[in-house]
Amino acid sequence: MDGQLDVAVADPDLRVSPGDTVTTAIRLRNGSDRSALFRVEIEGPPAAWLDLGRIAQRGRRIAAGAEAEVTLAIRVPADATLADLPLIVRVAA
Repeated sequence: MDGQLDVAVADPDLRVSPGDTVTTAIRLRNGSDRSALFRVEIEGPPAAWLDLGRIAQRGRRIAAGAEAEVTLAIRVPADATLADLPLIVRVAA
């Protein structure tokens, strides 16, 4: 794939407390000259807290030069221990 992929998290300083659910947008831009299927993976918080919806299993096809937005929901259990966790977004074609 020629070109690049731009990734931006709408709220990079996201804060979530035990018992809360928050959502944030992940914006993807396919800077290449052809359509590609992108897979998004999240690292940091426990996987059970994360929901990327259908894209988690199927990926997201983005046309050349186009943008797409993926919604990430984070649901922290009420009994979770307070901690600073990184939110690492990995995207691969």
